[in-house]
Amino acid sequence: EVLASAEGPIMRRWYETAGRSSRASEQPEQLVEWLQFVSDQLSFVFTAADFFRVPLPDSLPARLLRQAGFIDIRLTVKMLRSQLLHNVLLFAPAAAGDIESHAALKPLTDRFEKALASLTKYCSPPAV
Repeated sequence: EVLASAEGPIMRRWYETAGRSSRASEQPEQLVEWLQFVSDQLSFVFTAADFFRVPLPDSLPARLLRQAGFIDIRLTVKMLRSQLLHNVLLFAPAAAGDIESHAALKPLTDRFEKALASLTKYCSPPAV
């Protein structure tokens, strides 16, 4: 439910704005605006990954994510990548072009991967 509640507003925004601006001059601005919106929607992931802070203001989703990580970090990371990050990137504005290579999306994906690495580090069981 936490992942769906983060993805829902992004999908809704795509649905409401898809195809509205076809002028090339508006597309970079639209992409920057979209990236900020997505970062805000995914803030609970970044908050959960920062184990040196109390998870506020995204308290409940971040805490649930941490708990899921403690239960099964591999499955949690897999779900975050496949059900959240990859799905969210599909809704990037047309200005993004090729999702894998567009430079504007790289900071978002890098930040997300860094958060997943932090979750993995702190939620993995200690080596025996």
